[in-house]
This record gives sequence, C-alpha cells and structure tokens, in this order.
Amino acid sequence: MKSTFLSIVLGFAILSLTGCATTPPATGQTPGPEPQAEAGAPAETEQPAAATPEPAADGETPENRVVRRGRERWDRIASGEYDLAYEYLSPGYRDKTTRTEYIVRLAGQRVRWNDADFEKVECKPEICRATWTIHWIYHIPVKGAGVYNGEKPTVENWILADGEWYFVPSL
Repeated sequence: MKSTFLSIVLGFAILSLTGCATTPPATGQTPGPEPQAEAGAPAETEQPAAATPEPAADGETPENRVVRRGRERWDRIASGEYDLAYEYLSPGYRDKTTRTEYIVRLAGQRVRWNDADFEKVECKPEICRATWTIHWIYHIPVKGAGVYNGEKPTVENWILADGEWYFVPSL
C-alpha cells in the first residue's frame, strides 16, 4: 500500500515537471508545436539562411550574449532570486505578467531548480534558441519519501528588443 501510494505521488510529481521545460525533438524527428510567441514578439518564419547576426557595439556576439544572460538568469532562479530573474523576461511577457505574479508562480513550485548546463545556441538576427540541461530537485511530500533529483533538456527562445536579449517563456 505504501509503495503504491509513493508510486502515485512520484508519478504526479514527474508529470507536473513536464510543464517546466520544453524538450527538443529527437534527431531526425519533426518538431512538435513551438511555444507561442507573445504579443509583440517577432514571428519566426522559415526563411532562407539569414546573415550571421552582428556583434553588439561592445563586440559580444549574440550567441555569447544569450549564453551569458541565460546563465545569469538560471543562476538567479537557482538561488531563489526570482525578482532579479524577472528582468530577463521579454518586455511583452512583462507587460502581461507582473513581477509579483512571476515571483509567486516560481516560489510556489514544488520543484527547485539547482543548475543549468548550457548545451548549444543558434541565432538569427533577432531571435536565438538556446538549449540547456536543467537540474532540479523535488521534495516528495510524503513522510520518509525523500527527494527526487532530475534533469531535463529545455529549449529557450530569446529575442532582441531595444538592443538587449530577453527570454520569451511559453504562455
């Protein structure tokens, strides 16, 4: 009975995590529906290969800037600094979600994100897709059940707005 209950709780915990990240398609598979862009975000359409994105005025390439800002964002989330992580969200998302709503949503998760390992980034002139492996811990809310550590790949969309790169979460 105890192991059945624990299995059910663990199953629900794992299912709840599927909403925390977007899994990239396996090699050779057609990707499923992409996260919807928010209002005001540039639509990503199939186009011929675009020119390589230009480095910023400070010489930092878009790829390096997205990786740096992504690392900063994940570090803030892992340390519970959700108010600072909010600053990395796209202006359109921040128009729809207040800082308080964002903080409450992240702080209320049963999952705690520990770390993120950068995998790759691909950029077009005003949009980048960064792939990370996210490490998380889930405290199972059953006495004596302990914790569950996991990891999951996630693909993030970043847009260039007003000269800076911002993360565009799925709505």
